[in-house]
Amino acid sequence: MLFPHEASCNNFDDANLGRIWLKWNPSSVNFQRVISSQQFIHGFVSSSTTSPFTLTAVYAANSMADRVSLWNDLASIAKGINGPWIIMGDFNCFKDSKEKQGGTSPHLSQLNELNSWLSDSGTFELSSTGLNFTWFNQRAADPIHIKLDIMLVNFDWLENYPTSFYKVDPPGSSDHSPLILCSGNNGHYAGRFLFKNYWIHMEGFWDTVIAAFSSHSIASPIANLYRKLNYLKKGLKCKKWSSANFLQDKVKLLEHNQDRCLELIQRDPLNTELNATLKEINSSLSFFQKAWTNWIVRRAKANWLANGEDDLGFLYARIKDRGNSNHIKVISTANGVFYSPTDIARETVAYFKDIFNAPTPTLIDGISFPKGSTIPQEQQSFLTAQVTDQEIKDIIFASSTATSPGPDGYTFEFYKSTWGITGYYICQAIKNFFETGILPKAVKATAIVLIPKTPHASQITDFRPISLCNTFYKIIAKILANRMKPIMPAIIHKSQAGFIQKRLATDNITLAMEILRDFKVSAGKNFFCAKLDIKKAFDCISRDFIIARMHKKEFPLKFINWIKGCIYDVPFSVCINGALHGYFNSTSGLRQGCPLSPLLFAIAMDAFSCYMDESNFCGFPCGKAHYSHLLYADDVLVFGPATGQNAQALNHVISNFGNSSGLHINRDKCSIIFSRDNQEATDIANSLQFARAENVIKYLGLPLSTKKLSISYFQPLLSKIATLLAGWKVKFLSFAGKSLADLNLQAIPNSLDVKNWICNGCWDLTSVPSDLHRVVLSIPIHDDGLAISWTGKGVPCFKTFKRKFFEGNFKVPWYKYIWHKHFAIRYSSYTWLAIKEGLKSAEILALRGILITPVCYLCQNEDESSSHLFFQCPFSFSILHSLLPDVRGFLLRPNMLQLFEHFEDCQTIEGADRKLAGAVFFTTDIEDGQPLDCPGINVLCGKKRSQTNKLAVGCRTIEEVKHN
Repeated sequence: MLFPHEASCNNFDDANLGRIWLKWNPSSVNFQRVISSQQFIHGFVSSSTTSPFTLTAVYAANSMADRVSLWNDLASIAKGINGPWIIMGDFNCFKDSKEKQGGTSPHLSQLNELNSWLSDSGTFELSSTGLNFTWFNQRAADPIHIKLDIMLVNFDWLENYPTSFYKVDPPGSSDHSPLILCSGNNGHYAGRFLFKNYWIHMEGFWDTVIAAFSSHSIASPIANLYRKLNYLKKGLKCKKWSSANFLQDKVKLLEHNQDRCLELIQRDPLNTELNATLKEINSSLSFFQKAWTNWIVRRAKANWLANGEDDLGFLYARIKDRGNSNHIKVISTANGVFYSPTDIARETVAYFKDIFNAPTPTLIDGISFPKGSTIPQEQQSFLTAQVTDQEIKDIIFASSTATSPGPDGYTFEFYKSTWGITGYYICQAIKNFFETGILPKAVKATAIVLIPKTPHASQITDFRPISLCNTFYKIIAKILANRMKPIMPAIIHKSQAGFIQKRLATDNITLAMEILRDFKVSAGKNFFCAKLDIKKAFDCISRDFIIARMHKKEFPLKFINWIKGCIYDVPFSVCINGALHGYFNSTSGLRQGCPLSPLLFAIAMDAFSCYMDESNFCGFPCGKAHYSHLLYADDVLVFGPATGQNAQALNHVISNFGNSSGLHINRDKCSIIFSRDNQEATDIANSLQFARAENVIKYLGLPLSTKKLSISYFQPLLSKIATLLAGWKVKFLSFAGKSLADLNLQAIPNSLDVKNWICNGCWDLTSVPSDLHRVVLSIPIHDDGLAISWTGKGVPCFKTFKRKFFEGNFKVPWYKYIWHKHFAIRYSSYTWLAIKEGLKSAEILALRGILITPVCYLCQNEDESSSHLFFQCPFSFSILHSLLPDVRGFLLRPNMLQLFEHFEDCQTIEGADRKLAGAVFFTTDIEDGQPLDCPGINVLCGKKRSQTNKLAVGCRTIEEVKHN
């Protein structure tokens, strides 16, 4: 017994020996079973302390074939779920190759099984803490550890329990670990100030900005600007629309008022007062919905939706999933494991305070590193040229509006929108820095945001620190970075492929593969390839070392002082679950998020490259050249003869470089492979203190080896791609999203396994049908794919490619009537299909050999065809007439193009094109819906009309259409 007065249920009636036994304490919670099978028990959970939710306990069969019935049953259950739903238990399968250690490598089909269910159902794995693996085969000689037990939840669960998670505890005497569901800390966190881009359209915003920037101050230009910004921040916080909840509540209220108004209009459709009220409501609703969508897109980090359909279902799901995954529930450090928000904040701040205040390198002045290539004399004046107002403005307006703001909360969108008021003060403040080289600490203040590297993050090292710099600081840093970028290729060693213009990571990968391939043909010689791991590279690098290298590279003194003003005395705070904690100064490190950091880091690593060239270390000979190392930022590959002397030389370089720059090697994470196995290879690995790898090492996420690699080595990469594709939840994708998936399928090379994961209009990770495989195999090799060569000037860009690709296509005159920016693509797509006679009418289906009742489903009078539906049919014409009363002036029923041309000629296209698109969509929707004798048909039609009326907002003039 688990509880003193327990209640329970089981599936003994469904399985001979029984597989699942549920127990609960009836004094605290109650479970009501609804359905069960051999592999699950499904029911409702109610409690006095929480809202009711649906629970499905799973113990899946061992065989994949037997589990098919489980997925089918769960899919049937999912259709009836309305509210929070959690599925927990042993699924006997896993979704990522990293979730199994030991035994044979998993086949793709094993991963596709669970990933397909997640994609089809729109469920998410709940974030977890504790142990990573949940099952052990109890064998010491051939151990296997797998993550078989998980908890899955739906969108409504994350809505109700956003901070919930499950904990994996030690198994005790069992071979499975217990899963413990935790509600998480649902307390309110004092979030930091964030400027919301929709504020610029709110009533009273501009008055507040003008009032703040009308105040006078005798302080320095930078202090004056920040005083005005702080004054503005106080004013904005007092506004009722400063909270995003205001938008959500406003939209709900307007939708309620719209419904009530439409009900009244149904009884008195020609009432001018009611119609004027409806028009005003529609206009307000459009405004607030657009503002709400703008905020949702930004929170979802789905920047690619800026020019597409506002797919709010997908966005909400993405936000909730990211929020649950990124929420920090527990932190494990050297001091212990911490769960309370106060303890988590204290330990995290202490950890990063130590990281960004690393001990001063012991040999920073003791070793003279070769300077390598220096800045050409003719380019030095460019670095220190006077900063102009136009240069500042160009930086601001070329920057993305989607970037996250720093501690002051202001975004690039704020500076762009208010440029007419704030531009003068911004330019004066920035030019003041370039005159004095001094930046106040408040400007350089940085917020560290922790992004989990894995879904199971609990160790503090499992989180990636990203620095959010103030936007004002970013403008200065971008000016400096833009001046550095053109000269970097001339002064940085050719082995460095990271952050340098016209250098690619793929070049280094290809070269490394070629070198390792040549290991085998080097008769009688033994070579090694070592991958070096640098500890906390960006966080621990010495700033004094960077400045010393800039002097050696012959940067102008004025430019170096500007860099020192940016990277010295930087204060940090740590953002934990939306709130800022701590405020400490730093003496070392660069910020991952500062535009200058990648370039400055490349300058520091150039010292390593130059030192390697001048040292006694011997590289791999290739013709007249010798390749000793390859770099991509801090990812280092070293090649050379496998001799004790060479290993000693490498040790000398690594040690001296680390003691001078603060960039020390983490020898526990370094690995080495040899061209052939012998006793000397073992001695070399031991002297370097590197782990010997089994013929394969990873570089930039790809496996490298001296031997031919099988597909199993690429399994982690394929698994990662599968996981990313599974994030495109089919349940949340609109018609446009599924169409996008189909287009991407056509673009993927046929030889890639990734193609097997995309079909049927969605990312469903199922196999491509066999008939499609036959079509692919029938394509001659010389016709399989096309190559495009760039011959134009400048850098290739997709915008130019798209213009060239469609350059010779005929442009139909009616495109401007149906394709509108930010207009729901499903309405435009159905209108396009209607004009092209592509909708599935009875006439079209008959031509395809699909025979159905030819009589129109709506009017039951004439045969159904595209011309009849739009708009010869009395029923569809009545919908059109109720939306666009002007159509009664036609002597004969018009077709689609005649309607568009009529409204353009009459200068009345304001909203008519959108109403017409809505009429087409909902007419098709009704036609595919209930039969006409259904009692609810009038209600259905009224609802469709009201929905279509919502499309009429945001109307445009005829002149605007002509310019689109």
